[in-house]
Amino acid sequence: MGKNWKLELISSEKGVTLNLHGKEGTIVELISSVESLDDFEKELTALRSELDKMLNKAKSLFEAMSSGKPLDPQEIWNIMKQMSLPDMRDYFNSLDESVRREVANFIFSTVNMFSGAGPMFATFYDPETALLLEE
Repeated sequence: MGKNWKLELISSEKGVTLNLHGKEGTIVELISSVESLDDFEKELTALRSELDKMLNKAKSLFEAMSSGKPLDPQEIWNIMKQMSLPDMRDYFNSLDESVRREVANFIFSTVNMFSGAGPMFATFYDPETALLLEE
């Protein structure tokens, strides 16, 4: 598996920017123009923290995949509640409909709907299609 991305530092009168170049010319600004090394280090630390969270999510997913047993609704919710809404929507909607309905039943019957990711799920869940809808 080859590396399909490249990092680039750009210096301008506004400061230093860190860009990620992906496939097909996609460019994502990971760190916007910062004017000091201290600010750059703070932004980089925050970026590393987010990448570490992604690693932990990936570990959970790979462990579940390698175990050969399907995830139960609580395990799926534990993965989902750590995600942003767009990631949660993509992940949840990619599940089979029967699994989505089981997960939704688990969430609505056991998860706190007044804080955390529960209310976000409840806001966008469509019981007819068992999908999380767009905002």
